[in-house]
Amino acid sequence: MNIESYKYCNNSFQDFLQSQSIVQSAMGLIKKNAKSLDFYEYHFIPCTKVCYDLAGDSEEDKLDAVLLGLFHDYGKFFIRDIDNHEIIGAEKAKEFLISNGYDYVRTIEIVEAIKNHKGNANDKSISNLSKIIINADSISYIQQIDYFLNYLIDNGCSREQAEKITEEKIKHNKDRMDSSGHNYLQSLIKEEELRK
Repeated sequence: MNIESYKYCNNSFQDFLQSQSIVQSAMGLIKKNAKSLDFYEYHFIPCTKVCYDLAGDSEEDKLDAVLLGLFHDYGKFFIRDIDNHEIIGAEKAKEFLISNGYDYVRTIEIVEAIKNHKGNANDKSISNLSKIIINADSISYIQQIDYFLNYLIDNGCSREQAEKITEEKIKHNKDRMDSSGHNYLQSLIKEEELRK
């Protein structure tokens, strides 16, 4: 599967990804270091698409949001304890963005959002970028629940255990979304129902 054929990618998203050289460089770096291209294709790209959609109309906001979506779980490729992946992911993203001449203030905003992406989008003290990635991360997980269920089964869980874990994760992810995340998720559900 590649980005061009991915079912969640519409033409404007594809065009945006292809028109931004820094995004192309980031995607190349992330693919190069990915432990699993499946995880890249079933989580990174759908999450990035949701970030793009939630960012609104500003090209700058969309670029920040896309880079955030691409790098938010990047730290998982470098450490065993994925519970703290956001810290190393934020540092790796900062190194990449600075070395590619990205605006420093915007870089720091992206880095802070990566560090916050395991939080709750209803937290009034976090930035809009942080809220975008929390919502996108949660939505991507819910969208790709079959992938995560099968991942658990393939890694030793019984079907019953895997279903229980994914059920708990869905609830957890829904609880940490704010109203814009819930509205976006509902629109995806309606689109899916119309396709049937």
